[in-house]
Amino acid sequence: MDERNYKNFIANCGESKITISEKELSKLLITQVSPELIQINYKNKNYEFRIESIAMDKNEVELKHLKRKLTIRIEDHLQQIIQSLGYNSLKSKHTDSLLAPMPGLVIEVVAKAGDEVKKGDHLISLEAMKMENILKAAHDGIIKEVKVKKSDKVEKNQVLLLFEDTK
Repeated sequence: MDERNYKNFIANCGESKITISEKELSKLLITQVSPELIQINYKNKNYEFRIESIAMDKNEVELKHLKRKLTIRIEDHLQQIIQSLGYNSLKSKHTDSLLAPMPGLVIEVVAKAGDEVKKGDHLISLEAMKMENILKAAHDGIIKEVKVKKSDKVEKNQVLLLFEDTK
């Protein structure tokens, strides 16, 4: 396979940023210890990480090792080119809804109609594959309507909540 077709995994830990290719990653020994824990053997040393959240819509996994959080983002070749050209900073059109990224069970609804939220605010917790996924606001806005409640089963792409029109 051509080296350019490999995906890069970018890990952010505080101010540090590490980029590792899929080819390099394949050389690591990664073991899933439990649904919430993984162990990575790197240079003959074992490191244990707790899976904090998975954001499928952003291609991100948040891990915790000791007291440090590590966010891993997977970018394809096109995303890397767009970022290197600076186009990722352009303002995108806001979506008016939050969709379920996967089938699951609603375990917490933090947002309610009328709430003013900021980008990154925790809106809903969804359990999928025995893991809690924190669904966050993709942009600033006001919640128009919450379409789910605790204990609801949801399907992938189901509308969970609506934002007021920002136009």
